[in-house]
Amino acid sequence: SYEVMTEEERQTILVAEMTVAGFDYFGLPASKRFRAVAAEIYLNLARFYAARSRMIGHDGEFKQVDMRRAFIYMDRACSTDPGNPRTFSQRAAMILVDIPKQGEKPTKEQFDRAESDLDRCLAIKPADVRSLYNLAWIARRRGNLPRAIELVTTIIDLRETLEPEDRGRRIIDAFTNRACYRAIALSSLLSDAAQRAQVEAETRLILADCQAACEEGKLYNLKEYCRQGFTREFSANGDLSAIKSLLSDQTVSEVIACA
Repeated sequence: SYEVMTEEERQTILVAEMTVAGFDYFGLPASKRFRAVAAEIYLNLARFYAARSRMIGHDGEFKQVDMRRAFIYMDRACSTDPGNPRTFSQRAAMILVDIPKQGEKPTKEQFDRAESDLDRCLAIKPADVRSLYNLAWIARRRGNLPRAIELVTTIIDLRETLEPEDRGRRIIDAFTNRACYRAIALSSLLSDAAQRAQVEAETRLILADCQAACEEGKLYNLKEYCRQGFTREFSANGDLSAIKSLLSDQTVSEVIACA
């Protein structure tokens, strides 16, 4: 994030940006040889300005001017190297956080634009974990829980083939989110006595996902990350709070502690 950068690092990037200004003059973005390199630099400058835009002002608003600059660079990255799935995935992520004030939510139009970019990314790289994850997040926010569960399940099914940087936290999040999505879907059945068998079966699946997240946490030395996530989701406002009444206090404690 921008906050953890030293002032020297921030200024180094700003000075480097002056060098990039000459790209068009020398025709580098149009060169097959340098196209990918130019796009990568545009992408990193977009990430820098997007990070700086999230600095919250005294009025609780973000620095939207910096976000507009970030999108200029991001759009150039996408047009310069349209065969790179990472650029579209990153632009979609920026669209989803492009809100003027802390606590506000993306609009329907933003969801549509982000989905379009994520679909373009997956058309190039079908197993792109970040795009699958963000599509699941959008589906959840739009109330399409079956679709959200399907997408995170795809991520989970891919875990043995993923690069190390896509394991650990991202797979923990996939298992945790699937447990949450299942818990939200289950909440509509809790008051129906006739659905008792299904409720019990779904509860077992949710606990299995929680346990799988813990196992991933142990494997990658991320138990504390798991604990923080489960503490949040089992809290009063968390997605897993809906099933607390179905579990013993000991079971909840064991899940949170990744016992």
